[in-house]
Amino acid sequence: MAEIISQTELWETLIRIFLSGILLLVILIISFWQQLQMSKTIIVNYIRGLIQIVILAFVLVLIFNLKNLMVIYLYMFGMVIFSAFTARQRYKYIDVLKMEVIAISAGGLGVMGFVTILGIIEPTGEYLIPMGGMVISNAMIWTTMTSERLTSDFIKNKNLIEASLSLGASPRMAIYILLRDAIQTPFNPSIDRIAVLGIVSIPGLLAGMIIGGKNPIIAAVYQIIIFLMIQAAGLIAVVIITYLLIQKFFNSLEQINYELFTNNK
Repeated sequence: MAEIISQTELWETLIRIFLSGILLLVILIISFWQQLQMSKTIIVNYIRGLIQIVILAFVLVLIFNLKNLMVIYLYMFGMVIFSAFTARQRYKYIDVLKMEVIAISAGGLGVMGFVTILGIIEPTGEYLIPMGGMVISNAMIWTTMTSERLTSDFIKNKNLIEASLSLGASPRMAIYILLRDAIQTPFNPSIDRIAVLGIVSIPGLLAGMIIGGKNPIIAAVYQIIIFLMIQAAGLIAVVIITYLLIQKFFNSLEQINYELFTNNK
């Protein structure tokens, strides 16, 4: 059962945060040295991330032991909404908020529902919330990468696409290769991570469960499960987001919707 942190643990944690700030300083020095113009973004995002994750930790203390699946899934749907807003900020052409909500919900919550129904994951907040967070956040990253790649390639190749359409190809046929490459963009690095799993890479979930006192074999099984969940959720999400984007790329006459790329949101 999760417990509120003691005063001693609190001070030890604060000291660790302070000392780890040296690494942030190194990052900022390199950024300034290489003139990356990212110092402000790095500082703001790290402070924001620290505040958010501390708030999350206090919230999780209260909900980790919940067994009310409705409350747990409402919380995870909140994760989906926040993820969709984050993805929306990255995409500069049109408002993709609704698309992201649909895609991430179908991928993330769909997979979480599947593993819950089959009993693959214990139906408690202690397991569903952290695993759901990993699945949903990765689904967001996958949809963001795919959307940006597909749109960028579409703009670069719009003349070839238009030629294909004039020869009778359907919109999906005209951009098939672009679509395939966009979907593979986030999927390939994930496959590579699995290839080095356990030899080069020791994932966070595995390490965390072992530190938390779990049997290493059980921790390893959970790690494989979470990787499968992440990939399944990610693929479902990117297939849906690409389908929804294609509806925007072309008009009802199956012509390129040039207004989409001239009137940014």
